Amino acid sequence: RATGIMKSLFAIALFTFASFCFLNLVADGFQRTRFMEDSETLKFDQNDLQKASTVTDLQPAGHKREKRIIGLIVAVGVGVAIGCAIFCGGSSPPPPQNGNWADWRPVGECSEPCGGGERKIVRDCNNPPPSHGGGPCEGLSEDYISCNSDHCPINGGWSSWTKQGVCSEFCGHGTQTLIRTCSNPPPQYRGVPCVGAERDQELCKIATCKGCFHPPVPDGAIYYSGPVEVTNTTEEPFPGNTSTTAVFEHEDVLSFGCHEGYRPETPPPEGSAFHTLMCNKGTWQGVSPVCNDVNECAEGLSTCDPFRSNCSNSKGSFNCFCKPGYEADENGECKAIVIHGGWGNWFPSGICTVTCGGGEQRYERRCDNPIPQNGGLPCSGDDFKYEPCNTNCCPVHGVWSDWIDGACSTTCGIGVHTRFRSCSGPFCGGRECTGETEVIVNCDLGSCSGCLVPVEVNGVLYNKGDKSEFQHGDELTYTCSRGYKSPMEDPMTFPSITCEAGVWQGDTPTCDDVDECAEGHVDCNPETSICQNTLGGFVCHCKTGYERKPGEHQCTDINECEDPSINHCQHECQNLFASFQCYCRAGYELQDDGISCVHPSTACSDLPIPGNGSVDCNPVPSGQRCTLTCDDGYIFSGSYDPSPQTCTDGVWRYEEEGQEIPDCVDIFGGAFLSMDVFAGDVGDCDTSTDFMVTDSVPDGDVSAECISDGRRRRRRRRALGRLRLKVTFSVRLPEG
Repeated sequence: RATGIMKSLFAIALFTFASFCFLNLVADGFQRTRFMEDSETLKFDQNDLQKASTVTDLQPAGHKREKRIIGLIVAVGVGVAIGCAIFCGGSSPPPPQNGNWADWRPVGECSEPCGGGERKIVRDCNNPPPSHGGGPCEGLSEDYISCNSDHCPINGGWSSWTKQGVCSEFCGHGTQTLIRTCSNPPPQYRGVPCVGAERDQELCKIATCKGCFHPPVPDGAIYYSGPVEVTNTTEEPFPGNTSTTAVFEHEDVLSFGCHEGYRPETPPPEGSAFHTLMCNKGTWQGVSPVCNDVNECAEGLSTCDPFRSNCSNSKGSFNCFCKPGYEADENGECKAIVIHGGWGNWFPSGICTVTCGGGEQRYERRCDNPIPQNGGLPCSGDDFKYEPCNTNCCPVHGVWSDWIDGACSTTCGIGVHTRFRSCSGPFCGGRECTGETEVIVNCDLGSCSGCLVPVEVNGVLYNKGDKSEFQHGDELTYTCSRGYKSPMEDPMTFPSITCEAGVWQGDTPTCDDVDECAEGHVDCNPETSICQNTLGGFVCHCKTGYERKPGEHQCTDINECEDPSINHCQHECQNLFASFQCYCRAGYELQDDGISCVHPSTACSDLPIPGNGSVDCNPVPSGQRCTLTCDDGYIFSGSYDPSPQTCTDGVWRYEEEGQEIPDCVDIFGGAFLSMDVFAGDVGDCDTSTDFMVTDSVPDGDVSAECISDGRRRRRRRRALGRLRLKVTFSVRLPEG
């Protein structure tokens, strides 16, 4: 029975396998016919290969449908077999096992060693193999993959040979350097460098060597053609100088030596005074032709007289120069010379004639550069001169302007207002103005029923006509007088004011002063005058030493020499700009007072200056004449004769008379007890009185003139003796 069952199972299995094969062939034929009818072509591109994880994934869609049909048939067959086995009473067979691909493995080597190739890969259908009627593996069993994608090494290659530099010779045959570089191509990707040398040489030929040009002729050198057999330059060489030859043949010979006064830098060969040069391929070979100058002065080879002359070396020779005090005669010999006088430098003598405004200062010089010697002539020209000095401007003190009234504190009636003034200057270091710049005073604007004409200040000119008072509502216009300008942006615009209830309403009429000096609207000569601006105008002040003559506008120079009250020069006077200068005749010396001239043999000592007094000296033909005076309010004490002192043969008059110069004493302490008895009593005085009041003012200042002839007068408290003295002075008497 068991055998029967086995036979039955084998029959069922054989039937099933046969049915499977038959149905598979039928299905395959049906599928292929359908594929052909639909014109479908099986294709696999690179993307399909990259997306597929196994070869079986690359099966076309039709194969998948066929697989499902075959699977269905197999399932039916298996079911029939199982049913038959059960029905027949036998055991079930094992299920079929489909085949599965193993991993890919490489076969052989890459098709390329570098730069990208292909390598074959294969796989086996043994993971597991098909069994028990299972299906085989689906897909490709072999394929190709990329390999060796790295760059292939590039070996270096030499470039073409190129020439470097020039031929080693200027003429004939030489060598030329050749170079090449490993750059065609350069080695890359571990390629092998170039093998061989980078440099080489080849023969070159420039031109035939035809000769040499004549070499330059340095200072002191001389050339001769061919060898020279003489032993020194004093002998005549043969065949002669070669200065006319320009080109020499190859291997031609030149000889060179040095002129008298020169010697070769390199000593010539022993027994000869010349060097030899040879032309070799266009180049002179031999010692460089350099001749150095011989210093005859330093080596003692000159013919200069060391006692009377100095030696000066020059190229190829020397020169003899006579020492100071000697000159060359017609034979060139140094002989002693006559020395004429020469002026020395100018030096100041005395002080400037003025302290400011431009003066003159005396300068002197001496004939000592050099002093005349050996019968030489003295210096010619003046030994003095005058130069400008103290050209700085003189101080101009500040000057107050006129008072300017400000607005009243009320519109009518009595109020107060401020008065203003400004200080013009100072200039050039002058003193500032003293006093107040503003004060407050009363102002009366009159009845409030109307408006009075405002006070014209600051150059304001009211267009009032004949009116002195304006009614309420009246309008008043104004302009600016000459020297003033309107403060408005438009200088021709002048606002008006209106009378309202006795008060002028509107902007206070003002006019700005024009600074003619600053704006250049003046004709003051800046060299002779100083411009001072004033309210509404300007003033040209003459500088020191200048004056304005009557009827003239410009300042002219004062000729002090023509004014005896100024010119006290004893000898000569020279007028200068803004000053003058005294000069003395030959043999006389100008004294420290700047006016007196005294001969050194008849000069007097300085005259004593009395206490509280002064000395005023003037030159006279016989010498000097000085007047001693006392300051205001002082007189000489004792019985001194105030007559002018004269100097005769170096002796003053008071010395000759055995007197002393007294001091000056206070008039009130020595001459008068009081002076109030004469105050205001002018009518009783005449020219014979001792004291006469000449002027009297309310604050008590009195100017008076006192004359004494020694007689006692009714109004004199004390006599002055027999001395006749005239004194002008000012005193301040007690009030009342």
